[in-house]
Amino acid sequence: MLERLKTLLGVLFPPDIEFLNGSTSGPCKSHDDDACDDLKAIGTYTLLPGKQMDVMTDRQANIPSGYFVDVRERSGLSKQGIRVVGAPKTIDAGYTGNWIMPMKNETSQVYTIHIGDRIAQWRLVRVQRWNGKVGTKPKESTRGTNRFGSSGK
Repeated sequence: MLERLKTLLGVLFPPDIEFLNGSTSGPCKSHDDDACDDLKAIGTYTLLPGKQMDVMTDRQANIPSGYFVDVRERSGLSKQGIRVVGAPKTIDAGYTGNWIMPMKNETSQVYTIHIGDRIAQWRLVRVQRWNGKVGTKPKESTRGTNRFGSSGK
């Protein structure tokens, strides 16, 4: 019962995230109703075609216990072929270093990231713990073990 109450309170009143020295203070969104905050580059980087490099961002934080940071690509950059390698990415509460993004240029042109460019987006997410047990057979369902494409077009 106590765990459920803590979970409910965490949803209704998420904890503050403490940003560390050098980090931009407070949320950074382009629009008030954006789902994620922006991560900005704190240097200038030249991404050669087909190559990747680590890009330092404007964020370093004490992530609250029981939460993690979910990092995603910005759709505008990924549409251009500039990708966050391995996105979506998870930053665990125990990590306290700078949020470094491995960026890859999947185009045939040189791409320059400038100081202050928005390169990724992030959100604070509550960790969902699960309870499980070992079963002996699959549950009954209309799909059963049918694989890819079995639910129609």
